[in-house]
Amino acid sequence: MKGSADMEPMADKLMQLYMGVFELYQHMQQASHPNTVVVHEEALLAVTSLASALGKKFNKYMPQFGPVVVAAISNHEEFSVCQMAIGAVGDLARALDDTLGQGPNEALLDKMMEAMVMLMQNQDVDKKLKPDVFRAISDVALAVKGVFAKYLPTVMAVAQQATAITASTDADEEWIDYVNDLRSSVLEAYTGIIHGMRDGEKLDMLKDYV
Repeated sequence: MKGSADMEPMADKLMQLYMGVFELYQHMQQASHPNTVVVHEEALLAVTSLASALGKKFNKYMPQFGPVVVAAISNHEEFSVCQMAIGAVGDLARALDDTLGQGPNEALLDKMMEAMVMLMQNQDVDKKLKPDVFRAISDVALAVKGVFAKYLPTVMAVAQQATAITASTDADEEWIDYVNDLRSSVLEAYTGIIHGMRDGEKLDMLKDYV
């Protein structure tokens, strides 16, 4: 997608169209339309691309788009939509940087983090989503810096639970790959948290978790 200067004049119109697509998705979902998931995926991808192009100027659209992301994360029955929404959190963190945790965005971030943590705690959720959550958490921590401190207790608890998952010697290859990917993603989360807390001058808050 083009840069901020090119996209800004069209952004309002594009977001109006994309939000219309999300509304259409709701109607299609209620009607059990077969192309529902594809419609949602394409719209999520388009909006996150716009956010990446606009950077912090995308903040004006967060009151509209934030709740869409939260709802999609919570909809774990549709794996691909949920996975893309988790990825959208990371995209938003990179685009909005520290402003993701400021002003009206802070309440939206609270809801996004809550939705992702609930995924981690839900035994019915496809396990393949969990590494994606930790990678999104890493992006969030790097972006919001010291603001992440309020999420520490919950995030560190689910991270510790994840690191306790092991692969036995007779485990199949798929499970071994999953455990390795999960551990790698937890390490990414820890790295993002450490750097974010350091940049926010709150690194000392991690001493209880060492």
